[in-house]
Amino acid sequence: MKKVIYSVTILMAVAIQYMIHLREVESLLFILKPVTMLVALLLGINFQFVEGVGFVNERLQINIGKACAGGSFFTLLLLMLIFTFIPKIVGSGQQVKAMLLFLLSTYCITIVANASRIVSTLRLMDIGLAVGPYQLAIHQLIGIIFYFSFLFITYIFFSKLFQKGGERHGKTL
Repeated sequence: MKKVIYSVTILMAVAIQYMIHLREVESLLFILKPVTMLVALLLGINFQFVEGVGFVNERLQINIGKACAGGSFFTLLLLMLIFTFIPKIVGSGQQVKAMLLFLLSTYCITIVANASRIVSTLRLMDIGLAVGPYQLAIHQLIGIIFYFSFLFITYIFFSKLFQKGGERHGKTL
């Protein structure tokens, strides 16, 4: 069963990368729409969807498009969870359940990580720290910091979860 789970995971990773690099922004609405809704809620601003571009706020000159989807982060997080923790799970049924849990967790964490990154970047722009000639570099640095932090925290969380589960059952899950 592990080989099937690994194969499905790799296919999902390839599909996400295909959507990021070769498809239109509309193929990523399943991530972009909830990210934009969360950003709009946290900042109290509205976005309009522009076909082929993404979600735009003209007043602030913000575009939440393909580059903001976090597809590579989604892919990396999913691969990390599957290839790290599926080998620790005994039983095909449990592995399938875990894969679904990892997929749902990856989706939710990607949305929160992206929205947090966007909100933080906009806040730094508000106070003048992410403007001027270094704006792109600061934007990328914020992305690296947020994505690494979310990867690290997720890894620690699931490691602790599996450790506690193993202690409770007296074995590896």
